[in-house]
Amino acid sequence: MDGMFEKISVGFRMRLRFIFLSLISVFVSGMPITISAQVPGVIRINEIMPLNTKTFEDEDGDFSDWLELFNAGEATVSLEGYKISDDPAEPGKWLFPDIGLSPGGRLVVFASGKDRTELPGRWETVVSWGDTVRYLPGVAEPDPGWRENVFDDSGWEKGIDGIGTSAATIAGGTILEERPLSLYIRVSFTIDVADGILNALLHMDYDDAFVAYLNGHEIARANIGTPGTPPSFDDLADASRNPVFFMGRELPEFPVELVPGLLVDGENVLAVQVHAVKENYHILGMPFLSMEMIAVPADARGTPAQLGIEDAPRYLHANFGIDADGETLILSDPGGAVCDSVTTGHMTADISLGRSPEGASGWMLFDRPTPGGANGEGFIGRSAAAVTASLPNGFYAGSQTIALSTESASATIRYTLDGSLPGEDSPEYVQPIAINTPTVIRAAASEPGYLPGPVLTQSYLIGESSTIPVISLTFDPPDLWDDDIGIYVRGNS
Repeated sequence: MDGMFEKISVGFRMRLRFIFLSLISVFVSGMPITISAQVPGVIRINEIMPLNTKTFEDEDGDFSDWLELFNAGEATVSLEGYKISDDPAEPGKWLFPDIGLSPGGRLVVFASGKDRTELPGRWETVVSWGDTVRYLPGVAEPDPGWRENVFDDSGWEKGIDGIGTSAATIAGGTILEERPLSLYIRVSFTIDVADGILNALLHMDYDDAFVAYLNGHEIARANIGTPGTPPSFDDLADASRNPVFFMGRELPEFPVELVPGLLVDGENVLAVQVHAVKENYHILGMPFLSMEMIAVPADARGTPAQLGIEDAPRYLHANFGIDADGETLILSDPGGAVCDSVTTGHMTADISLGRSPEGASGWMLFDRPTPGGANGEGFIGRSAAAVTASLPNGFYAGSQTIALSTESASATIRYTLDGSLPGEDSPEYVQPIAINTPTVIRAAASEPGYLPGPVLTQSYLIGESSTIPVISLTFDPPDLWDDDIGIYVRGNS
């Protein structure tokens, strides 16, 4: 390595036995948090990150400032006409589009200056394998209203999505003892705001044919009859088909056309009739219904990995940024009244400021931000005390003993000797550290209820000497030797 530095020296020669890159620790010290005196409405500013360098990426691959709204009320609220601003003199700086925010729902907005109001979406599977359903073996023609959401199915059997007679119904599904010609399945699900559904997909595993209805309207069929004509209970499938879900194979996908009135606010019903190809043959029905929603529901569960549905991220973007040195955000309702505001104070990289408990009046700092998710455990408004060392950086002829200390008696100091950042798994400092070779000591204090303190980095060049100025840099070991990011390895590609 000495030879490498000889090649890059300009005007002087520098000999370094080791090199490390100093990483900047997250640090918030004595940060003032000011909440407006007004009582917030049900729509509240719930979390803010004024300096996002690596936490949350937008659809362009940028790490922009962001904020999150939360509905603390008991009813869905349309955000149309709501405004948010970083300037008290211009409270109507950016207007929200018509988005319904359900009770307990969250909405992330990037404060990027890009000014985008296109409706964002997130996929949720509202009917999934393992959900509770009602079913009826097809031994006679059912009531014609069985497909409708208002039909009373309380007299039907209760089962688990994934109903049939074959081995494909194992691992939680409902197995039928008899082998009917057909099978009727109903499963209800709730939508807070029907107009907030952008797209819908039906995935279906079946043996051997099916027709699916949404609130009485046919949305998909395969292997039987003519679209628009419901098959009779004793109609047979056009051809045989084997289930594929239990083998880990991709399920057939059927896009759902969202015609006006197809979905309703509140309870909706997916109804499916499944048909065998011959008498006394196996039969199986396993529907999955997924929807792209504007607002994340309070009980969000995402989509099963087996469906292969990927969100195409789209976010709202305000026409302003958030100053990391501190400024006031103001949220106004459609009538112009301020329904919430918060002054952030100075913030540092990838730390968020959020309500704790969620939607309540108290505020805390989070080193694990949760954009779009529930706020976790936070910290009060400052970091743990800094760590100091008994000896300064520099050259030393022989062995030295380094004592570490911090102002707080309740703080715990953890340290490393390999250039890496200290963390929860690093050794706890209990006695002075004896060194007899060139060593970098990195240390930080932690204290219950406080953010981690700043990282102290001390370079001790034991047994070294130099007649010219020396720069000591501190590298986290992976930055040198990791196969993906290390600068001294060939890498994986």
